[in-house]
Amino acid sequence: MSKAVKNIHTIYNNPFVLSPLLANFYKNYNGQDNDILLSYLIFPLVLHSVTKDWLKKASTRSSLLSFGRQKENFFGLPQRIQEYKTITNKCLQHLIDNKHLKINDGLSVEVIKPDGACVNSLKESFTASANIVKIFKEYDVISIYKLLGVKQL
Repeated sequence: MSKAVKNIHTIYNNPFVLSPLLANFYKNYNGQDNDILLSYLIFPLVLHSVTKDWLKKASTRSSLLSFGRQKENFFGLPQRIQEYKTITNKCLQHLIDNKHLKINDGLSVEVIKPDGACVNSLKESFTASANIVKIFKEYDVISIYKLLGVKQL
């Protein structure tokens, strides 16, 4: 049974399926230095049901502070970041290899060719990945990590 669960996890969490979520975030994000570090927050936020539900309803008036008012959004975030770290690296590499993204000097990410294809089961996460920009727009990378309570990658 363990092998079946592992195989399902591998099928669901693979770079070909999840890469559009990262590309969608960076397509809508106005870059800054070191913004590649924000990619490690995307999957833990948009694939977790509580935060995904909040993010898909986010508006232009939403902020990281309003996101933080719902404490459930923070529960287990550092652990989820560690869990998704490897797949995030694979997705970034997949997007770079296929010339969808480019890493500039200062570790900023530039979208070259947006990848708009998304699996139907991830439509809500796709919307949430675009809406993360709305809550990150006012802050630099270090402030975002501090406000989310993440101390290490």
